[in-house]
Amino acid sequence: MPEQKYKSSPITEVVRIPGKFLIRALNEASNAGFSTEDFLRQFDLGLAELKMPGSLILVSDFATVISRLIEESGIPALGLKARLGEQIADYGVYGTAMQCAASLRQALDFSIQYQDIIGPIVRLKYAQSGGELVMFAEEQGVSGAAALYELEHTFTIMLSLVNTVGSVERICFVHDDSGCGDLYREQFGCEVRFAQPRNEMWVSVEHIDDPMPQSDPEMFELCRRQCDATYRNLMQSGSLPEQVRRLMMSSSGIFPSEEKIAESLGMSARSLRRQLAAEGMAYRTMLDECRISLAQEYLNQSKHSIAEITDKVGYATVQSFSRAFKRITGETPGAYRESVQLG
Repeated sequence: MPEQKYKSSPITEVVRIPGKFLIRALNEASNAGFSTEDFLRQFDLGLAELKMPGSLILVSDFATVISRLIEESGIPALGLKARLGEQIADYGVYGTAMQCAASLRQALDFSIQYQDIIGPIVRLKYAQSGGELVMFAEEQGVSGAAALYELEHTFTIMLSLVNTVGSVERICFVHDDSGCGDLYREQFGCEVRFAQPRNEMWVSVEHIDDPMPQSDPEMFELCRRQCDATYRNLMQSGSLPEQVRRLMMSSSGIFPSEEKIAESLGMSARSLRRQLAAEGMAYRTMLDECRISLAQEYLNQSKHSIAEITDKVGYATVQSFSRAFKRITGETPGAYRESVQLG
């Protein structure tokens, strides 16, 4: 792959996602007259290869291809355009489960629990604030154009889900509008704010516990079991350190204990320590790496202060965070942020 234009992190270097995730973007670019066949040759990829069942690519490679595609095609808001008309049902069993949920709340809980099935680039969580519910979308392992592409995708799917029983009040992006603000507002049908501290979708909670139009408890449970099996297979694929990293990074900053990780992998904490040691790894070291990886993303694309980031990634003091950051990256958090901004 060509040199990446963002600083990578452990999660982007080990996790693979379906190659078909690139197809919609490539089709949109092709429809605009861009030669996708020629474009893909520089990555040693082909459309037929990406469409093959079981085709997988690294998250870092996906980010590289999407970023380069946006740059070379010159298509603004590519993620938004590629996802126009996309429905929840387009996501197979995962999407069907959300449609058949008893309520919007159950659908949201399900989508967050099993979101790794459709890729770990953007992670969702939500909280209720008075008469509104806010969904937070955190970028994991990538930033810039590729992250914006996935945010556009994520919010489009969530909009489709919410609109079945409620309404979206406003959407906030960390990114600038790049002259596409009117397109965003037209597509989302609500207030859209840019250059905000966090990526958020605010939803009215008036109907959050009302029955979904296509609620089907039996179908929901059937799909949930299938998604659970898929999720377990995903977690079991790859090396043990890769599985541990996935579980750590799926926590959105609330990192699980060593005992919880071991339980999720069907072993004791002692066995986990022994097997990691056999591969030259240690849980504490891996936890620090994942915390610093998440911190890099906050430094890359947010305006949070160092103190706020310290709290978000689970360090007790700014001093302990700074020491760990410098030990792993070779520079202080402040120097890292400055180098990213200059780059």
